[in-house]
Amino acid sequence: MALYTVTLNTAIDVVISEKDYLEKNIKKAVNIPAGKGINVSRALKSAGIASTAIALVGIKDVKLFNRIKDDKINAIFLTVKGATRKNTTITDTSDGLEHHKKSTGFTASEEDLTRVYNILLENICEGDWVIFSGSLPKGMPSDAYKRLITLCKMKGAYTLL
Repeated sequence: MALYTVTLNTAIDVVISEKDYLEKNIKKAVNIPAGKGINVSRALKSAGIASTAIALVGIKDVKLFNRIKDDKINAIFLTVKGATRKNTTITDTSDGLEHHKKSTGFTASEEDLTRVYNILLENICEGDWVIFSGSLPKGMPSDAYKRLITLCKMKGAYTLL
């Protein structure tokens, strides 16, 4: 039995912690490759459970996302045109207040959904688990999860959305 996570709308979590950040230039921002399914793969890894993260990633950001492989997380990244969305969290360490800013990222297509479909078709087997997590990117058909779940069930895999 294998376990897969699928993230169609990945994100880069930009984390900034500064004291009195409004009064200073920000010195350090940490960019973390993320998205709901990738975060699920991280949590599974920390619990000693292996998984393979399947994700759409903006072509401009694939180097950053490949860093999760350094953490011994299996991943299959399918690149799409454009940049991955960014979720910025700024924490003012003097008062603990957090400020959040979200941006939009790449636009996906029917072709991108087909590429994910084909990866699942080639990889999943009866008895495997596939966890679908997160929002759909701009341009992705609204029935994307339904199609992917139908495929998994046809192959005898268990799904979780």
